[in-house]
Amino acid sequence: MKSNVTMAEIKRTCHHLDDFTSEIFEIEA
Repeated sequence: MKSNVTMAEIKRTCHHLDDFTSEIFEIEA
């Protein structure tokens, strides 16, 4: 159960980082 919660947090963090990276690329472009 704890592993599933951890995976959910990792996926959520990765998704947030992807959005953040996309914003940086848009600003640089």
